Amino acid sequence: MKNQSPEVLATARTPSAQELFDFLLEHIPDRIYFKDRQSRFIRISRAVAENFSLSDPSECVGKTDFDFFTKEHAQPAFADEQEIMATGRPIVGKIEKETLPSGRIGWVLTSKMPLRDSAGEIIGTCGITKDITILKTMEDTLARSNTEMERALAELKKTHEQLKAAQGQLIEAEKMQTAARLAAGVAHEVRNPLNILSTGIEFLCSDPDRDPMRQTVIAEMREAVRRADAVICTLMDSAEGANLDLKKLDINPLIERALSLHGKQLAKNGINVAKEFESELPALRLDEKKIELVLDGLLSNAIEAMGEIGGTLTIRTSQKQLTSEDVEYNPGTRSGQRHQAGDRVVTIEIADSGCGIPPQSLHEIFDPFFTTRKTGSGLGLGLTVARKILELHDSSLEIANRKEGGVVATVVFKAA
Repeated sequence: MKNQSPEVLATARTPSAQELFDFLLEHIPDRIYFKDRQSRFIRISRAVAENFSLSDPSECVGKTDFDFFTKEHAQPAFADEQEIMATGRPIVGKIEKETLPSGRIGWVLTSKMPLRDSAGEIIGTCGITKDITILKTMEDTLARSNTEMERALAELKKTHEQLKAAQGQLIEAEKMQTAARLAAGVAHEVRNPLNILSTGIEFLCSDPDRDPMRQTVIAEMREAVRRADAVICTLMDSAEGANLDLKKLDINPLIERALSLHGKQLAKNGINVAKEFESELPALRLDEKKIELVLDGLLSNAIEAMGEIGGTLTIRTSQKQLTSEDVEYNPGTRSGQRHQAGDRVVTIEIADSGCGIPPQSLHEIFDPFFTTRKTGSGLGLGLTVARKILELHDSSLEIANRKEGGVVATVVFKAA
């Protein structure tokens, strides 16, 4: 197509303002409308008429939003227009939800301003509305996708943590199994020689020779054999299988009895005992001797942690029914046992006011042969044996530092 000369363009007729305005209202896809002071339509564009399912825009004249929309949309729109006419301030870019009587729902971006006459007086309002339903739908879809992605990411993170926990539990279980095999082998190989040494020491003691040095050496040998035998007994406890002598017992008297065995040490160290025992606890199916061993070990640890400076030993018993929030997933336990939501449990808390456990050691305290005591003061099997005994009882043991200082040992038994 050849370019027209300036002369030709000069002779072309220029559309009037009214023609341009009419063309705009007839063809622009956005909805344009004019209203009087009562918010009645005085003129609308073709796009508005189509939205209202009208064959001609003139059919809308004299009607209001209440004739075409639900009250939930029409009432706020009316209030906005009254505010515009009262203040002269326009509303620009307001996102609105439109609901038609047919039930069709759409989203629009609306701008409204005061309509003025030639003298500048406000005689109504005019507005333009752009349909953004597709954009809003895409936005909502994207938001849902983001929410689902965040949920999937959280689940993935949770699964990752569970896998890490499972790996840690499996490693711990392997350590326990290795320790048990080692304990059984050592106990078998060492106990017989110890019996021979013990018999020999008793034979030497029967000699009438009263040489003081000789007697001192024999006494030290006897003590060494006694300590070695105690080690063997501990090793045997850690290697024992699930042979339990279960009876229905009340846990409170067992704790009282275990406390009484430490009475002198508690008094000597100036340790105050705070007992918070819940009465009428349900009976528990327990091996009395093995649970006494567990309680004795936990109390000994608490008393030793406070040392000679004293402090407060708090022992608390309680019962509750577990909820899903109370249950910590334990994927790596070899026994396949763990507490379930809905279980009725009895809890023992033994809390000391000592110096606590170094954070870097907390994950090692149940490892066989790990100890923070001085050499010769312990084997590092006490907590290992205690946890295994409790697992045989379908129960659990957790050790944690307290915010106020010291350590709390928590034993959770499933009620009979």
